[in-house]
Amino acid sequence: MATNKQKGTCYIDIGGKKRGLVFNKNAIDIMCQGLNIEFEHLEQAFVKRKLISLCWLIYGACIAYDEKHSKDIDYNIHDFFDWCLNISKEDTEMAMQTFIASQTLENDSNNGLSRKVVKSTKDDVKKN
Repeated sequence: MATNKQKGTCYIDIGGKKRGLVFNKNAIDIMCQGLNIEFEHLEQAFVKRKLISLCWLIYGACIAYDEKHSKDIDYNIHDFFDWCLNISKEDTEMAMQTFIASQTLENDSNNGLSRKVVKSTKDDVKKN
C-alpha cells in the first residue's frame, strides 16, 4: 500500500487494522460538520481542541476513503474517539503530514493551516 501525500492518501493502523485515509473536500466537510465549525476555523480547532479535531479529521478521511473505494464502513465516530487514544505517534504524524501535503489544501491557503509559503521572485532563483 503506497502512500501518496500529494493526492492526500495514506494508510495507518487504527481500530485493529490498516485503514486508508484520503484528505479531500469530503473529509474536510465531515470534520467541519462534526466539530460544528466553518472551514476558515480549522486552524483554531486544532489549537483549542487537538484530540477531538484529530479524531474528526481521521474519521472524515477514513469515511472519504471507504466511500471512494466502495468499502463497507464498519465504524462510527465513537469508535474513532477510542481508537485515537491508542494511535501511534508515527501514524499520527503520517496522517498530519499527508493532510498538510494534500493537493486539496492549496499551497497559499492550505485550509487555514499556515505552511509559511512565500511567493518566489526571479531574484530568489539560484543560478547555476
